[in-house]
Amino acid sequence: MGDGVRDRAEEIRHLPQEEALQAIRDLGRDKNTEAALVLRELEETVPLPLRKEVRRSLFRLRVAGVSIPEARPKPAADGPTRAFMSWVDGEGNRLLVVLHDRPSGGARLAKILVGDDGLHEPFLTECSPRQLERIIHSWEESNTHLVEVPVPYAQKLVAERLSRRVPDDADEKTMLDMVVRALGAPPQEVAHPVYEVLHPLAIKWDPGLPEACPQLFAEPEMAGWYLRGEDLQKWVQELRNLRNTPLVLDEATVRARLAELERSALGELFPADALPDWRRRLEDMAYYFYKRGAEQKARLAAAAALSFDSDNPRNSPFFSALLRRSLEAVMQEEKRGEESRIIVPGVTGDARSG
Repeated sequence: MGDGVRDRAEEIRHLPQEEALQAIRDLGRDKNTEAALVLRELEETVPLPLRKEVRRSLFRLRVAGVSIPEARPKPAADGPTRAFMSWVDGEGNRLLVVLHDRPSGGARLAKILVGDDGLHEPFLTECSPRQLERIIHSWEESNTHLVEVPVPYAQKLVAERLSRRVPDDADEKTMLDMVVRALGAPPQEVAHPVYEVLHPLAIKWDPGLPEACPQLFAEPEMAGWYLRGEDLQKWVQELRNLRNTPLVLDEATVRARLAELERSALGELFPADALPDWRRRLEDMAYYFYKRGAEQKARLAAAAALSFDSDNPRNSPFFSALLRRSLEAVMQEEKRGEESRIIVPGVTGDARSG
């Protein structure tokens, strides 16, 4: 199958659903073999509502006399056939969904929340074709955007986190065991899929990317990325002391003290054993953005992840921006709490409310 066919199929996969549906319908009217090849390429890799339209378009081409290539052989039924991942939230959690597609059109569906601290909310069920369609539709309605990831990577992600948390609840532990068995073991070597679509050297050699990485916090998927308030209290107090010092300090001295405070905070808040999890969060976000068709955002997230290859990854502009926005958020929250406790003498509650 030529690169042009794969490129066209990949382009349609990245379109919003309504536009993708229209593109698939247009292929069904093209009445040529290349259109049929693109449709075959899409057939097993798009969500169920699009897959139905793909099959209708293939039928139209067959009726029009176009030679339809043979369908790809289906994977063995005893292992996962597709895997999907959400974005990573501010707590380091991403939703992982793995399907064992059935010849009937239904699937066994395994769902689990994968966090830095382990695995949560395991769930396993059998779905009829109609139930599976309803589930996928509910994800779309709730903006639970999922992107397809290679099955071996999904298996690796779960296997890595398995030992980090043992559920106390017996029912949850049983369900977790069932989900892990359904997913199966990953191959020995599994590279992160983002480096199959974005070349790491091309990212590293782009000098503008590191300084632009903090722009990611403006994206809805990463707007909730903050450090935990309870971990910041010491540094909030130091920052407050520096800002409220009675000493008259020149601007250069203030900048130097702020830089020293930041270096110390970064060293304590990002210990060496936590850095691999932060790198994984950013690599997963890079792949998520890429699969959503936002390549520049993917490059920014990959650049932040690759900053771990430097002599001191805590020098990354991304981590500095994360620390600053987290400190400011805690200080603003404390300020709002203090203002809400202010009582104005001689003014009653009713008067204030009026």
